[in-house]
Amino acid sequence: MILSSFRDTKEGLVATFPNDSIQDRLHMRAAQLDSLISTMIGDDHFSMLGDEIQSDLLWLAGSLSTEIRELLDAQLTERVKRADERMQHKSASTTPGGIWAEINSMSDHDLTIAAQATIARAHEPEHA
Repeated sequence: MILSSFRDTKEGLVATFPNDSIQDRLHMRAAQLDSLISTMIGDDHFSMLGDEIQSDLLWLAGSLSTEIRELLDAQLTERVKRADERMQHKSASTTPGGIWAEINSMSDHDLTIAAQATIARAHEPEHA
């Protein structure tokens, strides 16, 4: 069993796990949100709960949704960074004529990530 550690955030203490990835946390939070929403709307018991409990459950759903959005952003940033590093490594190791051959041999998925990396880099303050 992996014991969690805690870090203090503006929202309070947050459990963290030493080896969890962004994707692991994303799947965990998405499953939690799905279960919460299924419970809230499943048997129409939500309307029978008190106003304070309903408010707390809606806050929890919103909090999970926000964390999922942040994790998706972090996951995209991580993928763009890796793709950018791969592209820099490849372009540094090929001749100018070979770069086009390299680009032509890339999959659509890799081209999409490379394009996202280029766009993200162009929006950084030092490139603007």
